[in-house]
Amino acid sequence: YLTALLISTIPLVVTFFNRIFFGTKLSWNQIAGILIGIAGVSLLLYTKEARPTGEIKGIALLLLAITCWGFGTSFSKKLTPHKNIFFNTGMQMLIAGAIALGIALVKEDPPAMIWESASALSLYSLLFLAVVGSLAIVAYNYLLKVEPTTRITSYTLVNPLLATVLGIAVNGEMPTPL
Repeated sequence: YLTALLISTIPLVVTFFNRIFFGTKLSWNQIAGILIGIAGVSLLLYTKEARPTGEIKGIALLLLAITCWGFGTSFSKKLTPHKNIFFNTGMQMLIAGAIALGIALVKEDPPAMIWESASALSLYSLLFLAVVGSLAIVAYNYLLKVEPTTRITSYTLVNPLLATVLGIAVNGEMPTPL
């Protein structure tokens, strides 16, 4: 609950950085749309049991990630990227993967132990995420070139709804009342 709610604030973070970098002002309708979207995510995911909990370090890292993502999304409009969108995406994924691998090698069990304990479903899920996630990042990078950043980040307001609908339709999950 708390993670999805914090991630839904990315449009506000991008708006903040757009104001700093470009002096961009949003209309009251756009601001209201973002705030209504965040409220919608909150209402969609909230249950009496879903009280915000978690360790401060994890929340702080999430806030840092949100700030970095918002900064990068906004600042990307100032950059002149490589003409090939697949090259840009590949470089981003290569660097992120190398950093994640380095952290995992220091903080986690040896890779052989992790692979041995992985279920077939988790490996298929990893493959699905690699393929679909790669396509999503390519699309995101393309949209960064052709659309306003605040419009692009609206995915953070739509994803929880899609996840809920898919959970109900595909996994047979049942919605719970407030």
